[in-house]
Amino acid sequence: MPHAPDQLLLQLLVIFVSAKVAGELFESVRLPSVLGEILAGIALGPFALSWINPSDTIHSVAEIGAIFVLFSAGLETSPQDLIRVGRKALLVAVAGVIVLFLPIVALFMRDTPRQLGLRRLGSDHDEVESAAENPIVAALRALSQATRSPAFWLLAGSFFVCGASTNGLIGTHLIPACVDHGFSEVHGANLLAAMGICDLIGTTLSGWLSDRFSNRWLLFFYYGLRGLSLLLLPWSFDLQSFKLPLFAIFYGLDWIATVPPTVALTAQIFGRDRVGLVFGWIFAAHQLGAAAAASFAGTLRTLEGTYDHAFLVSGNLCIIAAISILFIGVRPSRVTSSEGLALSG
Repeated sequence: MPHAPDQLLLQLLVIFVSAKVAGELFESVRLPSVLGEILAGIALGPFALSWINPSDTIHSVAEIGAIFVLFSAGLETSPQDLIRVGRKALLVAVAGVIVLFLPIVALFMRDTPRQLGLRRLGSDHDEVESAAENPIVAALRALSQATRSPAFWLLAGSFFVCGASTNGLIGTHLIPACVDHGFSEVHGANLLAAMGICDLIGTTLSGWLSDRFSNRWLLFFYYGLRGLSLLLLPWSFDLQSFKLPLFAIFYGLDWIATVPPTVALTAQIFGRDRVGLVFGWIFAAHQLGAAAAASFAGTLRTLEGTYDHAFLVSGNLCIIAAISILFIGVRPSRVTSSEGLALSG
């Protein structure tokens, strides 16, 4: 029911005064003022005194107020305080999530559809109960079988390059490279933050594309374009242009975009029943590449005083990875299970 202007103004006055008084009272006993303001709102609302009846206008004012509360909280937060309590706050946050969700996962999550009396998606027959296998033995057996296929080495090699060109090189050395060219550490950190935001978009879009187009060609374009961007990066550190922000946006979109098509290819070649084990070993190559590139680029920077050659080497590796992906066969690997799918090409 619409509020008359005078009634609306009266209700807003009651809200503001009550929130201010409650906030001051809580501050006087060394409690957060925002807690008192929230309690005042609860007391005035329909669940307590019912002095304030919700309406579209009240809701709009409340949303604006929430924005200002968050903004004022940010202004009042000291970076020194965040650094001082950061580790403890992180531990408390992680522990809170674990305590909240662990019982839910333990009670309601199941390992396979069979435990709920269901068939796997796409399966036209009931699953056969199999004996539990030692996970270490299963992982080593999957590695032994996968290494017989050239496709495994091509996927692992390309993912080695993926880790080298992302976590190892850009994730570790972009900020020092920015400092070498006159940018501040904060500017470099902002570029990485922008990459992280774009990464969410790029990875989601890549998952959508990997369901509709050839995963080999997707990886070809991802690695190829990443390589070209790295080859141009040494000439992008210009304080007067937008080359570096554009690089950050593109590289963020491409950062983890390689994961969905790599997982899809792994499933198609080695079978969906073992995709987790095989991709785990492929991802291990990713981490080895990251470690190698972090060390290699740092060594080059120490010897030459610049990261230019590190960027150029990484760019060429990406080009090689892009070409190598096209050599993955169109037929399933001879070590695939009966549920492996042929590549669509």
